[in-house]
Amino acid sequence: VYRKLGLGYSVNCAIAIQGIGDALRGLSRYAEALVRYEEAVDVYRKLGLSDSVNCALAIYGSGDALNGLDRHSEAHATFEEVIDVFRKLGVGDSVWCAIAFRGSGAALRGLSRY
Repeated sequence: VYRKLGLGYSVNCAIAIQGIGDALRGLSRYAEALVRYEEAVDVYRKLGLSDSVNCALAIYGSGDALNGLDRHSEAHATFEEVIDVFRKLGVGDSVWCAIAFRGSGAALRGLSRY
């Protein structure tokens, strides 16, 4: 709908795409979810919102999907990117950052790096 209205590169469109990613991830359809998260991140970046909470949460979704696909090395790097964004935003001690650390830990566990 957003694209038909010429709003394909808007925050609302990115949020909608991210929501589809969340739904797909909830259904354990990780490969499809990853595509949606990457699409949402692309929109945020094109809007100059790389260092925003919304973009960080879409990147987090990518990391979680990568873990679901057993692509733990990529997932770990993705979660580290999320943590960096939260630190840049001054919320490195937030629950959001803690959740990203948990995702990073899950990726490391998947790599047998305890």
